[in-house]
Amino acid sequence: MQTEVKSIKAMRAETGMSQSQFAKFFDIPVRSIQEWEQERKAPAPYVPKMMERILNNEFYANKKERGTANSKQG
Repeated sequence: MQTEVKSIKAMRAETGMSQSQFAKFFDIPVRSIQEWEQERKAPAPYVPKMMERILNNEFYANKKERGTANSKQG
């Protein structure tokens, strides 16, 4: 079963990051993010899949850990 990969724009919106922050997080030129979001160019098919995997393993996991730590302090 293959799941639908979110668009880069949708992934970025979910993180709440600006294009600059998102580009820095992935070490990708801001221009590439802009061109992908505006559909002037398309990333290689593996790029959105890798981005989603990295976000799930790093960004969201760290966010959950911080949330848990904050709730334990309060």
